[in-house]
Parts: sequence; structure tokens; C-alpha cells
Amino acid sequence: MPEPTQPPQKHVLCLTIPAYGHIIPLLEFAKKISAQHHVTFIVSSDKMEEIRQREVLTTEQNNQLEVLALNDGVAFQFDKSVPDLKRVLDLVEQMEPVMTSLLKSLPIHNADNTSNGILDRQNGHTALAIRRPVDAIVLDRFLCSIVLPICIQLGIPGCVFNCSAGISGLDVTSDTPAIPDGAAGDGALASSAISNFRVYDQPLTETMKKFLLMVNNPLPLASAILFNTFREADETALKTISVSPRTAHIPVYCVGPLFPTAERTSSSWKQSMEKKIVAWMDKQEVKSVVYVSFGSLAYLDEDQTRELSKALLMLDKAFILSMRKQYQSMLLEELQEGMKDQFERQDSRFLVLPWAPQKTVLGHEACAVFITHAGWNSTLEGIVGGVPMVAWPMFADQPLNGQWMANKGLAVLIPNTRMDGGRVVPAEEIVQAVRWSQTGEFQKNIKAMQIKAQQAVAEGGRTQADVSSFLNLLSSLPEQFV
Repeated sequence: MPEPTQPPQKHVLCLTIPAYGHIIPLLEFAKKISAQHHVTFIVSSDKMEEIRQREVLTTEQNNQLEVLALNDGVAFQFDKSVPDLKRVLDLVEQMEPVMTSLLKSLPIHNADNTSNGILDRQNGHTALAIRRPVDAIVLDRFLCSIVLPICIQLGIPGCVFNCSAGISGLDVTSDTPAIPDGAAGDGALASSAISNFRVYDQPLTETMKKFLLMVNNPLPLASAILFNTFREADETALKTISVSPRTAHIPVYCVGPLFPTAERTSSSWKQSMEKKIVAWMDKQEVKSVVYVSFGSLAYLDEDQTRELSKALLMLDKAFILSMRKQYQSMLLEELQEGMKDQFERQDSRFLVLPWAPQKTVLGHEACAVFITHAGWNSTLEGIVGGVPMVAWPMFADQPLNGQWMANKGLAVLIPNTRMDGGRVVPAEEIVQAVRWSQTGEFQKNIKAMQIKAQQAVAEGGRTQADVSSFLNLLSSLPEQFV
């Protein structure tokens, strides 16, 4: 009896912007694609060293996935300061010439062209042209305006990857009224066909409108839309996408949650720190520790830092505060004194750290609540950890995520906490939010969502089914995927 034939292997090109929160989810999805197909993952040369340092690729990574550096000429450090929409627009504009050159020189079937000198090998030394014809492109949503029109020209399917949940602003058109940026902060999000609400009750600004038009106008050209979420998280939003006149013809796949499955590190300092943190948490009671982290970009000003300090002391609970070193001097003196021997004291009730292994902390039975900036990656980690949250959104999609969390009963939302002119939240309000998040309803809701996330990624789950369906669709190229 003849052995069953293997599905034909395709070559998939993955493109993203030079921002760590966008790179990592797509890189994790690229690993899943590489189980069946060859993947070339393109990343800004500016980010290659950081990828190595964060150890999201290992030496045992299969040879189906190749990471190449693009000399895109991006001049500013997107991950070194809080992004605003104007910076995102400038970033895309800056990337366009090199990205266009790369795409138009890609080898494709029945064509004689190569990409010359644009890419570097992962070691950053040897110039390499992509020799193997590209069958499909998976691109970050922020690159839609550059990549999708060229995909149509080349006859290559372009699949749009969203590193967060949902697509806001599908109903925004060139005729949609907008107010000048100075009249409202760029952080204001428009009401949309997906979210069906306004954040901070502010209207659409000119910059937000320009951004939404840039990323949404080309969407009808997409061959697929992919989300870093699971279907059970928000079926209503996904249904809205499936019936919108602009996107109803496009298949939608939910392939999340996507983040590195284990926090591997060869850093002796991080290994030592993680062991100390786990040992400290092991001494705490079950569901007793408050974990606070605002991610790698967001930060609090001095007034807000002092109010947060007061709140953590008023709660009279054990806590871990992850805060970059340059901001720790703004903490109350009591906390700064306690930090000096926080691991040595037997009665230590808190840890203030420049870095914490977030998934390890959230996965520990002692963790009771997560005060978070509501970035989507952190939101997913909170769900997978089964930890109720206090959402303290700052910028970008975080207000939308925070409102979604509150609507689902997964988090208490602190309103008007954005970085561009938000209020100072008093300590009493923070305490109230934390205590409210510990009530039975939030515990029940987060546990139910955690189970749904676990089931989605388990064998036979809906995320696994969507990933398999997308991989099979790639295998069918070029016959069925146009």
C-alpha cells in the first residue's frame, strides 16, 4: 500500500514593523507555520540584537524558519519611548521605500527576479538574496498600505496579521468627520463597527482618522485575516468582521494566544532573579500577591507613582512591583528602604524589581491580581494565568482592550489613565479597584475564560483547528487561495 503523500511545502514570507510587541506574536505564529512550510521572517536590522538577547529564537529552532534582517533605515527607537499615532505613520512612511523595493524584487513563480543586497543573514555579515519563490506573505496590519497592493500586482496572497484583538474603525471613511488633533489627544479612539463604543467619550481626531484609513482601506485586498486571539474570547466582534461589507469575503482565523511558551534565558542574572522570586512567592499564601506591571514602555509620573505607592501600602497585601530602575526613585521612602534587603528579610512583604518573569509570576498560585496597562500580550498572559486584573490603559489599543476586559468581567477598568494628559488616580481608587477585582464574580469570569483559552489551544481546540485550516490553505496554493 503506497504511503500517503505529504502536502506540498510552500514558502511564506512574514513582514512586521520594528516594535517588539508586534514582532513576538508574529514570530511565534511563524514557528507554527514552519511546522509544515518554509518561512522567511523579515525583521528590521535594528531589532536583531534584541531578538538574540531576549532569546525568542533558540539554537534548536527547526531549519524551516529563517530570520533575516532588513536594512530598512529606520532611524528612531520605536520601543524606547511611548508611541503615538504620528510616530506610527512616520514609521510606515520611512519603511515604505525599502519594503517596496524588497517586495518588487521577490522571486515568484514563473518570474525571473531576485532581491539583491537588501537582506542580511541572521549573523549580520553575509548579504543574502531570497532565492526561493515566495508563495504567500503574512504581514503586520500596520503594513497593509504598503504590502497588499503589491501582493495584488505580483499575484501573491497577502494575509493580514493582527497582533491584538479585533479591527477598530472599519466604518471610518474619508467622509467621516474628525476634529483637529489639538482639540483632543491622539489616544482617543473612534467608535467603530467592532468596538461599538468610544473611549473617554472623545471624537475621532485627524491623526487617528489618517491611521485608520491607512490600515483599513487596503483590507479588502487581503486573502486572509489572522488574529492573535481565540474565538471564544469575543465571538460577537468576529461575527461583525465576517458580515462587514468590506471584509465579509475574507476568511478569518484566530490563532492565539501567541507568546513564547517558556521563558528561557541564559542570563545568569535573570535565572538567579527568577529563582529568588519563585522562592519568595512560595512563602506567600495562595491568591494573596498583587502583581503590578505597566509593560516595557508605559510609566507613571512622580505624582502617580506616589499614589500607587500609597495604595500598595494601604492594601496591606504582599505585592510585586515591576518598575524600570530609573523610575524607582519616585517611590515612597518606605518602599525604597524596604527594597534594600527585600530578598534577605524573612518578613519581606514586597518586591520592587526592574524586571520580572511575568508568565511565571502570573502562573504561580500565590498571584491574586494583576494591575496591568492592558497591552494585548499582557492581557492574554493574565487570562492564561487565570488572574483577575485591574486595567490601567495608557495608549494605543490599550483603552479598547481595557474596555473589553471590563465588559467581559475579567478586570476592573480605571478610566482616564492615559499618559497624554490623563488624571492622577488617587490611592483610594486604586485600593477600591484591587479589592473589587477580588470578588467572586471576577474570579469566576477569569477562570471560565482561562479554561476557554486552554481548550482553544489544546488538541482539537478551535485555535488548533484555525491554525491547521490556515496551514492546509497554504498547502493548496495556488489552486484555491487567491
